[in-house]
Amino acid sequence: MLKNLENRKSYSYKYKLIINGQPRHFQFTMMRSKDQKHFVLYEKDIDDEIRKEKQQLKALNTEKELARRDELTGVKNKTAYNELLSRQALFMLFLPSMPDTTLQTSR
Repeated sequence: MLKNLENRKSYSYKYKLIINGQPRHFQFTMMRSKDQKHFVLYEKDIDDEIRKEKQQLKALNTEKELARRDELTGVKNKTAYNELLSRQALFMLFLPSMPDTTLQTSR
């Protein structure tokens, strides 16, 4: 951890503990004091923040899904198909060229 502070003002990481059978999220932060001789260490319970982030992400994904379906029929709309085509085009762009797999037989 000290090595992480060599070029930074502070260093922190997030971790999860199981407390009474339930996961809880924390953040540990370490920083040097102004005199450069001491360290300040603190731990913060970020469980509520993580929970809110997950709820927001879930709500966003739900909204994205609703925006890509026709309300009446439930069929995917033009936006959904355009995104699918874009993903396929991107995949094809980065797909390495495949060697010719034609079976050669000698006669």
